[in-house]
Amino acid sequence: MEDWQEKQKGIPDIIREIHGIFGEDFFDFTDFWDGDNIAIGIKRKDTLVYISGWGEEGNYTYYLEIERIDPLTCMPLEVMERVNKLPPEAIIKHILAFVTQHPIP
Repeated sequence: MEDWQEKQKGIPDIIREIHGIFGEDFFDFTDFWDGDNIAIGIKRKDTLVYISGWGEEGNYTYYLEIERIDPLTCMPLEVMERVNKLPPEAIIKHILAFVTQHPIP
């Protein structure tokens, strides 16, 4: 996804941090929501992580949803986790916990 830099400032920061931890090829970044500058999808095989933010510059809060999807159609099959009102650093912790299958203490 080339235009993720156009997203609100918190989303590119999260993407850079994910790239730093997992590398640039671990996830596919998808943008099913072109008009939404505060949402991004992160896909790997049959998993989609949806991140959406809201708030004022420098004080964003995030919604995270991790779904099991059909890898061919990207249609959701099951919601694995849904968390509201997360600070940016918690987004990375939830993704790490899900990918490594180690729950957050």
